[in-house]
Amino acid sequence: MSTKNPEADGDEIIYVPTSDLVTAKNVRNGNGGSIDDLAASIAQQGILQPLLVTRRGTKSFEVVCGHRRREAALKLALEKVPVIVRDMTPAERLEAQIAENDQRVDVHPLDQAHGYAELMKIQKVTADEVAARLGRSVAYVYDRTRLLGLVPDAQRFFREGRIQIGHAIVLARLTAAEQKRAIADGLFEVEQPLLMPEDDSRRQDHKKARTVRELQGWIDEHVRFNVKASDLPQLFPDAAAALETAKQASRKIVAISYGHFVKEDARDPNDRTFCESSWRRADGKKQSKPCEFSVLGVVAAGPGRGEAFDVCVDKTKCRTHWPKQASAAARGTSRSAPEKPAKKVVDHHEKQRAKEQAERDLWKRAEPQMLTALVVKLVKSKPRATGAVADMLVAHAADHDLDDKTLALMPRGKTAEDLVRYLTFILAANEVCGYWAPRNGPKTLKLVGIDAKAILKKAPAPAEKPAGSEEADEE
Repeated sequence: MSTKNPEADGDEIIYVPTSDLVTAKNVRNGNGGSIDDLAASIAQQGILQPLLVTRRGTKSFEVVCGHRRREAALKLALEKVPVIVRDMTPAERLEAQIAENDQRVDVHPLDQAHGYAELMKIQKVTADEVAARLGRSVAYVYDRTRLLGLVPDAQRFFREGRIQIGHAIVLARLTAAEQKRAIADGLFEVEQPLLMPEDDSRRQDHKKARTVRELQGWIDEHVRFNVKASDLPQLFPDAAAALETAKQASRKIVAISYGHFVKEDARDPNDRTFCESSWRRADGKKQSKPCEFSVLGVVAAGPGRGEAFDVCVDKTKCRTHWPKQASAAARGTSRSAPEKPAKKVVDHHEKQRAKEQAERDLWKRAEPQMLTALVVKLVKSKPRATGAVADMLVAHAADHDLDDKTLALMPRGKTAEDLVRYLTFILAANEVCGYWAPRNGPKTLKLVGIDAKAILKKAPAPAEKPAGSEEADEE
């Protein structure tokens, strides 16, 4: 089929009564602009481009391309309009609409996606064939058709202009559950921080999308790479090829990370992730050395997510990458004794994580006293429009995760001063409670004159844990 303009010169142009024009399904969802503006232009200059139609019965004509021109003509009560008449099959009509829409700058990508998918369904063609017919790249057509997999909220945000095509393409590559997580936690940031908690609908309206790069960064950190995804050849062709080669050779495949740990929501309890101190590159690239014990490593999360290359994780046998550990294992002194530099790195991070967890536990036990001290101090305080506390109100978002019980500790009040105290409590309590409280809490409490260390000294003792209740961290 031709990929030329469906309304190109060379066809015979005739004038038909506007009342004889009928419309059928259009791949475009929406008018793509003001009909009033188009009608004003036609009233001044006339219809410069004929409508493309096909015969329906003996008297009427079905509009293939030019639905907006027909609507504007009806608005102006024009008796006749110029048309090009062609005999076309349903598939040809659909392809003509898609070709016309692809030449417009205002066509929405979701409309393109529906058109491409419909053409593939009716004509039983692949994305490659659609791309060839329309003069598009295969990647372009594939990304557009993937947009149909966006969850309803993502499609609505896209239609409303709250997210752009880059956000939509990145989201569409995720499963529905992953999209919902990304929308909830990684896509938006609060644009107006001082809206009240009860104004939740307004706070949603004042969220703006982060950049596409920031969204992709969140996905890399929080969404585990799926080596079994059906679209790997299109999205990660190098990784897909490496995985297929490894599968054919019955080679072991392991998940790896460049970091010291993997975030909780990117872990798989049934698939260990080897972090940076537990693997060595072994593909001969980037100054690495191959070895006979290499396996295929796939970056499961973090920077480089989706990369695949040979790595060595065998500390008991490989003298190329783990000489000291392998020597010790050969002597029988240790099956996997780490070399001293690696041991120091591992110990350092394990100790740091344990220290941070102990600090969080201590803060959690002292949390009620911290909040009570905060309330007492704020009730007696004299809020001002300037100063450290006022700066905190402006700088921090009132987008909090406090529960109703915590919010009930501080009444909102009726005066402007009460409101300032209430906002101060919300923002400060959000820093005093939660995962990062040991880091952020002392500075926040100090702003209102509370000594966190004094309260921590009087914190309740930790409750005893049942034996075997601790969960092992993923390496």
